[in-house]
Amino acid sequence: MIKNKFILILNSPLSWGLLAFPIGFILGVTQLSVWLLTILLAGFIIFVMFQKPATSFNEGKIFAPAGIVIFSWLIGFILKGIIF
Repeated sequence: MIKNKFILILNSPLSWGLLAFPIGFILGVTQLSVWLLTILLAGFIIFVMFQKPATSFNEGKIFAPAGIVIFSWLIGFILKGIIF
């Protein structure tokens, strides 16, 4: 039961974005931030490898987090620049 909830959370594009936003907001555009983003995207690729084959129904939900990770990181360091 807990495993199923964890898989549901990982399948949500929002959860991937919530991991990337603080990286961009706290660290900005630094070498550490880019390394963490690279690790996050590599983890996403590994996660996709273990997914069921994509169908027209779930294809967007499987591949959307990659773009959301980049976009959330971008919004994070833009907001950091505006606020601070």
